[in-house]
Amino acid sequence: MSGDDGVTMAADGLGNVVAFWHVMVAPPPDVPQATWLFLARSTNNGETFGASERVNITNLTGVACSMCMTRARVGQGGSVYLAFRSAMGNIRDFYMLKGNISENQFTAIRINQDNWNIDYCPMVGPELTFDPYGRALCAFMTSNRVYWAISDPPHNDFRLHVATPTGENNEIFPTVTANRHGETLFVWQVGPMSTSGTATVEWARYNIDGTPSGQQGVIGTSFSGTKATAVVGSDDNFYIITTAQ
Repeated sequence: MSGDDGVTMAADGLGNVVAFWHVMVAPPPDVPQATWLFLARSTNNGETFGASERVNITNLTGVACSMCMTRARVGQGGSVYLAFRSAMGNIRDFYMLKGNISENQFTAIRINQDNWNIDYCPMVGPELTFDPYGRALCAFMTSNRVYWAISDPPHNDFRLHVATPTGENNEIFPTVTANRHGETLFVWQVGPMSTSGTATVEWARYNIDGTPSGQQGVIGTSFSGTKATAVVGSDDNFYIITTAQ
């Protein structure tokens, strides 16, 4: 296919691998910069994949924002999840799809309801992680500010809409993760969305209920087009991977 973007993959350790992406195949004429979500599945650890299929969503059209990355994760009980920015009706809010990793049938759960109505792609996709207790955390950008939200099992809705402590303009590329102590780390950048400019990489720690811990800081300066990410180690410490100096 031509016009592919937003590729992400997830695997369950039992041989099942699913790849998601969106592609500009006959996009809706009334929604500029929109694409359709597709997937392909493997049952042999990715050695071979089945045919490409348009993602089947029971309660939402699969119209995605044309250049925003997506993020797939595998959860408990054979479930697979996909966070993406929708473009339906030019409302560029976020949804999480949930379904069985072996099937092409998904339910959409709305992550935020900011109703950001724009006719272009802001080129900042979501980050989706699960904490050790099975809670889904999603970081996203809307109206040039970044936030994080959380979904408790069985993931039928999202709560919280947590902003950065500073609330600056041009916040981009957020990521969020949490450890077994209920501590949440939020990492983002402040700067223009470009491949040639620079951005400041910042971080803050929160309690799992969204209240700030008071710990925050600046890592340094990075290229605007690169994204920092964060993970939790087996020691429950947070680790940030970034090009910032």
